[in-house]
Amino acid sequence: MDAAQSYTLLLVDDDTLILDVLRIQLEHFLPEFITIERANSGEEALSLMRELSQQGHSPVEIIISDYFMPGLTGTEFLLRAHVINPSSKKILLTGQADEATVNKILEETNLFHFMTKPWSSVELKQVISDFITQISEG
Repeated sequence: MDAAQSYTLLLVDDDTLILDVLRIQLEHFLPEFITIERANSGEEALSLMRELSQQGHSPVEIIISDYFMPGLTGTEFLLRAHVINPSSKKILLTGQADEATVNKILEETNLFHFMTKPWSSVELKQVISDFITQISEG
């Protein structure tokens, strides 16, 4: 892995408490080359992804999105985010999505992982560690 390369992890949830808890958990183990960004809606997240891209920042390589949000659902958001950056690793976090929805996202966006709420911090760490291993192997 190129130590000079930086990566962006995007958290998307309409619940600010969930965003705060995820950020706190992630900050305990994320390497310094991964920056955390947050958005309170799918629309805000898409705008942020475009803005980061236009400003020449590191692309959003990891997305952790809630499924049930006002406006764009997690499915709709992840489908649109996939168009912006097809290589991003997408993680759906929900207590609401059914198996058919998860399968649709798996097929159409190359979903990296699916986690249910409440999530396990151990599982979260393992999933992100798997991503870090993948990028370090090229």
